[in-house]
Amino acid sequence: MRRWLLLALGCVVPFATAQEIALPGGARGGALALREPLDQHGDAWRAKVQAEIDRNIAALLANGAIAPATKAAGQLFQWPARLIPGAPDSVPNILSNYVDQNPAFPNQVRDWFCGTRTYDLASGYGHRGTDIAAFPFGWLKMDRNEMIAIAAAPGTIVLRTDGNFDRNCGTLATVPTTAQPNAIYVRHADGSVAWYLHFKSGSLTPKQVGDTVVAGERLATVGSSGFSTGPHLHFEAHDAGGGIIDPYAGACNLLNADSWWAQQPSYWQPAVVRNVVGNAAPQFSDCALPDAPHASRTVTPGSTFYATTYLRDFLKNTTVQLRILRPDGTVFFEGPVTNTQADYVGSYWYYTLPLPLDAQVGTWRFQAVLGSATAETPFYVEPLVPVTTPAVEYYNAGFGHYFMTAQADEITGLDGGAFGGAFVRTGRTFDVYAAPGAGLVPVCRFFTTPGTFGAKSSHFYTADAAECAGLKLNPAWIYEKIAFHVPAPDGAGTCPATSLPVYRIYNNGQTGAPNHRFTTDYATKLAFVPALNWSDEGVRFCTPQ
Repeated sequence: MRRWLLLALGCVVPFATAQEIALPGGARGGALALREPLDQHGDAWRAKVQAEIDRNIAALLANGAIAPATKAAGQLFQWPARLIPGAPDSVPNILSNYVDQNPAFPNQVRDWFCGTRTYDLASGYGHRGTDIAAFPFGWLKMDRNEMIAIAAAPGTIVLRTDGNFDRNCGTLATVPTTAQPNAIYVRHADGSVAWYLHFKSGSLTPKQVGDTVVAGERLATVGSSGFSTGPHLHFEAHDAGGGIIDPYAGACNLLNADSWWAQQPSYWQPAVVRNVVGNAAPQFSDCALPDAPHASRTVTPGSTFYATTYLRDFLKNTTVQLRILRPDGTVFFEGPVTNTQADYVGSYWYYTLPLPLDAQVGTWRFQAVLGSATAETPFYVEPLVPVTTPAVEYYNAGFGHYFMTAQADEITGLDGGAFGGAFVRTGRTFDVYAAPGAGLVPVCRFFTTPGTFGAKSSHFYTADAAECAGLKLNPAWIYEKIAFHVPAPDGAGTCPATSLPVYRIYNNGQTGAPNHRFTTDYATKLAFVPALNWSDEGVRFCTPQ
């Protein structure tokens, strides 16, 4: 008889020992004793920041860089955090804390919905913003620059801070009281100011005080700088007079009557964040060790695999139905997970499943049904797990061209000074597969026909079969080979689970020859497009993670 193992994650980071509980249906597991990301910046710090903002606004008004506030109505916001384009999770983040509307303390909290999704501290601090956390694996998301803050509304940067330590974690008692956040503060046309706190160091937009931003523009990578215990965005709104605004309209919002959201989100938003399989149970950072998802896209016959679903707002007395389908559509496993414990802001649940030696080879599907929504993720049963290899990026300053290769002899030659040492590593790499495998597509490599662009030459890569076939007929290009294999994005440009997007940008022939750069870093793409007159060609393939 199979014994199914099931665990739950109550909040975000860090993790602690689970206390196993019995769940309906015979599953066992437990809610982990976790803390949500918290932050605390007291009155003295806030007064200092407000004074700097006021001075900068006065200077910008004096030199005509900004106009006096003109709108009487509140500025309408869009959601201020998102994943980079192409990232695989179906929802971008979880909301861990609202503004505390109850001035009493400690442990006397009330949010705009008359609930308790907020906190206060014995110091008298009541939470003054909306906390939006990176989940799951917030530290990995930070390291990979996956979750970013975007401008909730158009405006002008009136203050920015950067260079502060960005990996504060644990508890507020362990964070230095002098810790300062990396942050951006944006003034809107109505005079209100949005505060965006806790960014990853060095990730802020290059724009400076006095520069304008449009709604949806990237500001920085979400991190844990300042008085913070885990990667999250603290989004805080102030009216034109500096007073705190709670952007949510609700019966217990005593600060303002109207919603400041263009479309106010629901209080709870249950959703499947991702489904993945892996070779072990996921582990979350305890500040001493890194996140360890133990995720894989491939399972071998006869092995044991872990089927994990990650949920946002998994409410008490609700059920998520998990299902594993074979390539022929038959059900390999099906079972409900019913939450009898508590309202979980962020949670994960997994089954440990032995795969028979005679398991069908091919594409399997992992489904999670929550309410009326079904999230489905493919995974692959193969005799061998495909091996990854790094694709290394080089820059030829003489040509002004980027080049990448995953071919070991080319890497050795270029690192050894081939072509007069013209090609120098940029320090950027991403993983690819050397051999074909289920769910992978080949990447064609082309070289410019000698003489077509004078003395300049360039390479080009495509994972699009139609694009590859078309270029084979183009006399300006010579087909060389299949360079490597990669997962492909779907029709919307979203990469599959356990992978991240690779963006392709084009120099528009500015050097006298076409050249493309392939990067996994969204901020790098934005530095070229449109600032350096390069074109964005979207997510062209994905890199395994």
